[in-house]
Amino acid sequence: MNRDKKKFRSIKVKILLATIPIVFIAVTALNTISYFMSSSIIEEESYNILDASAKSQTAQIESWLDDNLKIFSTVQKALGSTDYSEKEIKKILNQYYQFNSNFSEGLYVADLNGKIITAEGSNRQDSNVKSSQWFKEGLTHINMRYGEPYKDSNNNSIISATGLLVNNGKPVGVVGADVKLDRISIIVNSLIDMDDAQSFLVDKDNGTVIASSVESLKINSKLNESSNKFYDNVLKKIDKNQYDSENIDENIVKLMDIKETNWTLVSYVPEKSIMSSVNSLKVYIVSVALIAIAIVSLVIYKSVGSAVKPVKDISNKIVKMAEGDFTVDIEVKGNDEISIMAESLQKFITSMRAMLNDIKDISVQQKEQAQASDNTSKTLFDASKHQSEAMKNLNIVVSDLAESTGEIAGTATNLAGIVSDTSDNGDKVKVKMNEVVNISEAGKKDMSYVSNAIDTIQSSIEQLQLTIDEVGKSTKEINSIVEIIGDIAEQTNLLALNASIEAARAGEAGKGFAVVATEIGNLANSSASSVNDIARIIENINKLVGNVINEVHKSVENVNQSTSLITNSVSTFDKIYLNINESNKLVNIMLEKVTNVGEAADNMASISEEQAASAEEISATAQEILEHSEKVTKGSKAVAKDADSLSETASTLEEQVGKFKL
Repeated sequence: MNRDKKKFRSIKVKILLATIPIVFIAVTALNTISYFMSSSIIEEESYNILDASAKSQTAQIESWLDDNLKIFSTVQKALGSTDYSEKEIKKILNQYYQFNSNFSEGLYVADLNGKIITAEGSNRQDSNVKSSQWFKEGLTHINMRYGEPYKDSNNNSIISATGLLVNNGKPVGVVGADVKLDRISIIVNSLIDMDDAQSFLVDKDNGTVIASSVESLKINSKLNESSNKFYDNVLKKIDKNQYDSENIDENIVKLMDIKETNWTLVSYVPEKSIMSSVNSLKVYIVSVALIAIAIVSLVIYKSVGSAVKPVKDISNKIVKMAEGDFTVDIEVKGNDEISIMAESLQKFITSMRAMLNDIKDISVQQKEQAQASDNTSKTLFDASKHQSEAMKNLNIVVSDLAESTGEIAGTATNLAGIVSDTSDNGDKVKVKMNEVVNISEAGKKDMSYVSNAIDTIQSSIEQLQLTIDEVGKSTKEINSIVEIIGDIAEQTNLLALNASIEAARAGEAGKGFAVVATEIGNLANSSASSVNDIARIIENINKLVGNVINEVHKSVENVNQSTSLITNSVSTFDKIYLNINESNKLVNIMLEKVTNVGEAADNMASISEEQAASAEEISATAQEILEHSEKVTKGSKAVAKDADSLSETASTLEEQVGKFKL
């Protein structure tokens, strides 16, 4: 397909169209993977943070409760080891009054009858101790432990720690302390390390809220009385002891039991809060991806432009070479495949310049030789033409000689009858004989001219034959050079094929080089086609030269035959000339010796007959020489025509080579 008819698209555009979508897909895929991995990591980290926060809160609560219980247990042991008297009990209770802000009222003791003993300054009052919750709880266990939370008279959230008081191995009452839940609420509210995270402490036996950071969830409220589905599902998980971190109603939830209590700490964070971070991360990743794609695209554009620039230069040079311009030079830079291709192409240009210069010189030389052959053929044609005219003149002279000889024979026959007129006629005979002598001399000169012309024709034909032989040698040399060019074109085509194979092995990275290899292959094919055209022209030249050689050989044979005939004619004319001279002498003798006229007449008749026969032979020979001369003329004309054709072929070859700019 013609390159002009096919829509042009540069290698740079092709590489960009191939790489930028891949980069876009790769960056998008990488960012997508990063997004999902980051989302998974953030979610996992959220679980870990929530778990750590819940453990920290649980540890804080357990530590706080345990510290209080240790104090309470110490007081319990101290009370159990003393004499059970109100005085001793008050003494110990007074020591722990205002001792700790968590239980600022200190401890208190109620005997089995419901009488309550408190520290001095305590404002604690109970109307019916035995029916109170803390008293009933204290009777059920020896060690100090916490009961259920409740509101005191001042509407404070209180939880009582109670235990059975044993003195001398006998239960004598209940030891108790009222602990404010403010510290637990602080712990529950302050130890969450995540935004929008919430937590609350619930009694898993009855669903009572002990502490809460949730505004809508009040202390001492009941979860099982709430219409909130999330709280119901949390209670179900607590009942089933499913304390693993999991997603409950779009909330990440962590459940932790508080040791030595029936309490469960519920920590949770809404999933949308985590996803807001993920969405922010998504926007950030998309922004980074777009910037990365833009930067990578710009880098690829610059890199491809820098890499393709020498290929573009080579491509433009190849286009000029395809148009016949071999004045271009390719600059070789670097040590990569493109530089190797450029170096090889520069060597090819140098070789083509040398070969085209050689072909141009040979074509000029062939043209000069063709012109010389044309001039020689024209000279040969003119010489043969002159020879033909000379032979026609010779034929006329021979005819005149034959007529004269006939007249001499008639005169000699009648000589015996007109002896009386011998003196008068003798002068006439002498005149006639002088004319014959002159005519013979002219014929002899004409024959010499013919012989010289034939020699000239023979020399010219031999020179033409040598010239044509030189032309044949030149065409053979051209044919050898054309074969070399064909081999180079074939090697170049093979090189282009190998380059295409290597480019195919290289995959996408080698596509640019596959296009250049294709262009080189096309150039090699074009060179091979031109070589075939030159070979075909040279073959035609060889055929024409062969035809000229055959015609020249025929002309040489005809000229040689003509030369032989003309040599015989010259010899015959010499004999005629001698005979005519002898006749002249005889006429003179006849005039001198009229008395011997009879014998002279007889001798003259005999000689005249011989002259007539010789004249007829000369006439026949002259006619044959004339025919051969006409053949030589026709051959010369054919040689001239072939020389013209050879000259036109040389001009065509010169014109073809002239298309290349060197």
